Amino acid sequence: DLVRRAMSKKKHDVMEKEREYFVNGSTEPGHECPGCVANGISAQVANEIFDDMSSFASYAFNKSHAACYAYVAYQTAYLKCHYPHEFMAALLTSVLDNTDKVIEYTGECQRLGIRLLPPDINVSYGGFTVDGDSIRFGLNAVKNVGRNLIAAVVDQRREKPFRSLYDFCHRLYGTELNRRAVESLIKCGAFDGTGVSRHALLANIEGILKSVEADSRKNLEGQLDLFGQMGE
Repeated sequence: DLVRRAMSKKKHDVMEKEREYFVNGSTEPGHECPGCVANGISAQVANEIFDDMSSFASYAFNKSHAACYAYVAYQTAYLKCHYPHEFMAALLTSVLDNTDKVIEYTGECQRLGIRLLPPDINVSYGGFTVDGDSIRFGLNAVKNVGRNLIAAVVDQRREKPFRSLYDFCHRLYGTELNRRAVESLIKCGAFDGTGVSRHALLANIEGILKSVEADSRKNLEGQLDLFGQMGE
């Protein structure tokens, strides 16, 4: 592999050293090899073989790389042309953790005439998804919202959609849900579908979270009382 890298980067000093190993062999630690001469191949033929490898390496590596990139570019251009919504959704999902790239690619969506829909707790998934003739924002791109919480959101709404912020917090109590995550979801528009303004939702976060915690504590106490009665 050292020979391949030396040839591809045209490191002549390294190549000449490797030529000596190739032709006459080496006893240096880490470079032990018998060489061509020891294997019955003349030095002249061995040098000719090495020259042929060097000549081939000067263009083969570059051409193969160019061919591969050209093929990928062709596939990418085809998908972007014929399936722009799916392509851009996949592209945005691939850079979820890179805010600058997300901004860049959302700008490209606007240039292509693709509408971007805000996150929605009852519709969005972790990644960006195609929603009709639009692309729905992925929840993984929302700051302060962990992937485990998103998985819990998707799992909970399989039973029924979230009706309100209280319903959301109540059903996700005990997961990674916290105030910062709820605030981020409200601010990005994920609760707009509930019909309550973002301002009103933000103003009621504290009270709702305390109410959910109190209700959960009462429920737990009720369960403990039930077990106590059964023991009696």
